[in-house]
Amino acid sequence: MSKDNRDKRPRVAGESAKRAVEPLVLVKENRLAHAAVTRLASAQADDPVGLVYLYGPSGVGKSHFVRHFIREAHRQTSRLRLITVTTSEFVARLSEAFARGAQAEFEAEHTAVDLLVLEDIGSIQGKAAAQRMLVAILDELKRSGGRVLVTCTSLPGQLKHVIPRLASRLRGGLCVPMELLDETSRLNFAKHFAACRQIPLSSEAAELLARKGPATPREILAALVNLDLDARHNDYDSDAKLVEAQLNAAKTPQDRSLSQIAKAVAEFYGIPLSQLRSSGRLKRSVQARQVAMLLAREFSGQSAAAIARFFGRKNHTTVVHACRRTRALLAADPSLARDIDRIRRTLRRG
Repeated sequence: MSKDNRDKRPRVAGESAKRAVEPLVLVKENRLAHAAVTRLASAQADDPVGLVYLYGPSGVGKSHFVRHFIREAHRQTSRLRLITVTTSEFVARLSEAFARGAQAEFEAEHTAVDLLVLEDIGSIQGKAAAQRMLVAILDELKRSGGRVLVTCTSLPGQLKHVIPRLASRLRGGLCVPMELLDETSRLNFAKHFAACRQIPLSSEAAELLARKGPATPREILAALVNLDLDARHNDYDSDAKLVEAQLNAAKTPQDRSLSQIAKAVAEFYGIPLSQLRSSGRLKRSVQARQVAMLLAREFSGQSAAAIARFFGRKNHTTVVHACRRTRALLAADPSLARDIDRIRRTLRRG
């Protein structure tokens, strides 16, 4: 197998487990999900719960629970056969398998596992061939005692253009919601993230962020990262005033055109606009393009499909992947967070 093809294979046992996993913050909005994935990780072959379907809005922590699940499953079983893959990757690899006439090998690869983790199942909507393959895989895993963890932003019954057999298989699993955080839970997350990242946060500032701030863990973390960056460059009498300024600045206008956003990003990174909208794979242009896609989602109000077309991409999943990857990097890369914050301010000034 060539290096290119190896790079496209889904992550297998051991790879995901090596990634650092931040401790879970258990609040009432995710306790049921925690119980479900913990049970799935330790389930035996005769356990009636063989598929768990986590659903909820973007940013509530589904991917974080996936990483926790994988770590827990590895702790339970040392020689674990695992595939974890996004649904868009699953669909793309299946398309390659069809082109090579290797459908049987694809199915065998995905059924010869103890665990299959499939993130963002919504990407399979309208993909009939991929849906039929997934039904076959789910049926075989159920027969062999394999376990499956699926994530999505909506319930199985709310998916569109999905064949009845797949909807039935997904509804037959344990469907567990992950909801937006209330004020008490937001406060718990704000204190946790501040403590883990050693960001000074007074009780007054934490309560203000919980009362007026965002409702997902990912957005709370982003707010705290921006708060820390602003604290280093501005003189405020208190961190509560800084939080107030951050919340006011975060009121994003949804009236910037895709051209305005792309131009601002291209100028910041010092690359031609044409390069930003091309299919070039230079590292600097790739990162700039992913940043532009994230900001387009924030500032333009356009759909992922419209943004994909603007940047010369055929599929909206490219935008979804770019946004997910960039948000993940923000938590670990203060310089990237600082760069994106500067571009945001440019766009807010118009």
